[in-house]
Amino acid sequence: MHSYERVPLFIGTLNPAKKERLAECFSSWRFHFDFPEAISQHDSPEETGDTHKSNAVEKAEYWSSQASGHAVSSDGGLQIPILNNNWDSVFTHRFAGPYASDQDRINTLLEMMSDYNGDERSAYWEESVALGYKGRLIKEWSVKSKLGRIALKPSKIKIDGFWAASIWVFPEIGKCYTELNKKELQRIGDPWFSIKNDIKLWMDNDGWDHTVIRLR
Repeated sequence: MHSYERVPLFIGTLNPAKKERLAECFSSWRFHFDFPEAISQHDSPEETGDTHKSNAVEKAEYWSSQASGHAVSSDGGLQIPILNNNWDSVFTHRFAGPYASDQDRINTLLEMMSDYNGDERSAYWEESVALGYKGRLIKEWSVKSKLGRIALKPSKIKIDGFWAASIWVFPEIGKCYTELNKKELQRIGDPWFSIKNDIKLWMDNDGWDHTVIRLR
């Protein structure tokens, strides 16, 4: 971004963990961040997509329309191959019931995995981030992490907004995701590091500037 003017960028999520990470993805440039709390009507959009990418795009279009400007949103979840059609990462927030707590979700997933051991418990994270402008999609990024496993029991360290992170473990490191330091997060291919790098590459190659020119 070559302009010295601070550009408003709406962080389109009510999830506290995602607010922090989405803002971090764009923290190297001259953005002024706004959040849903600044809008009098800030209900979350319906997530009708059947993929993380389509949900991220839907949310970016919705929030950018609400903000009448640029907005960034995301959608992601754990992929657990052994569960096949019994698990859909797109619905991880709702799979244990509409009124389930994070602990309910953890308990339900651990019960679903109770008959599996070792590599059968393999899981990876998929994340999509989308940038919108006044209801239109501008750019989308999607990444996948390296393989971890579903832990036998949750870590005592939790991340508010990322309930599954406390039961996603990396045996070669001996820690759950919530316990990893920055170097270890890079080692396991943390999707948020990858997304940030992809966004940086796009920005550094004038992706933003070309977008702004196109929208004029």
